[in-house]
Amino acid sequence: MARQLKLTGVDKVMNEMLLSAQQKQVSYIDFALGIFSAEIDHRNRQNLAKRLKTAKLPANHDLDLWQEKQPSGISRLQLAQLRECLWLEQNFNIILMGSSGTGYVKQMIM
Repeated sequence: MARQLKLTGVDKVMNEMLLSAQQKQVSYIDFALGIFSAEIDHRNRQNLAKRLKTAKLPANHDLDLWQEKQPSGISRLQLAQLRECLWLEQNFNIILMGSSGTGYVKQMIM
């Protein structure tokens, strides 16, 4: 039935969930919530994988590959600060803006 309803996440874990519910004497409501949670988690993982594939992001793209010889709006000091990742701990967002596809960054906003 799970396959027919296209609940592929539930289909993969149903037997395991049934055994666990039987052993722990889970209520029907908790069992149903577990099924829905398993399906939602599965769909979220699938959607993330699909979005990453569609984005076609470079696999090994990081700040170490940044070409300092290219003209950009990022100074060496700013690049060093980015590498320290302190902005993550301070809950800052970073936006790198520039012309699309050129690799040229005109401005960095923190």
